[in-house]
Amino acid sequence: VNEMQRYWDQLTPREVYLFYSQLFPKKKQYNKYIKCTSDEGVYDEWLIKLISDHYTISSTESAKYLTIFYSTDSGKIFLKKLIQGYGIEQKKIKKAGL
Repeated sequence: VNEMQRYWDQLTPREVYLFYSQLFPKKKQYNKYIKCTSDEGVYDEWLIKLISDHYTISSTESAKYLTIFYSTDSGKIFLKKLIQGYGIEQKKIKKAGL
């Protein structure tokens, strides 16, 4: 559609109609739902909030930080020490997979 906008002034209304009528499907169809592949919902909210407050970043960025921390063993150790520094109980830390 975006490429055709160059020619809109040269097309008649009938040609525009034909373009759109051929672009859209004629019958109802079912398209399978595709799940989101982002890390949204993977980490606990308290952990995202803690990281975003510590580094003063958004929650989206803190989810990316957590992905980086969880990807290596040294990142997990660093994250565990950071969480312990905030006084989070051991049960929550273990539940977070650290």
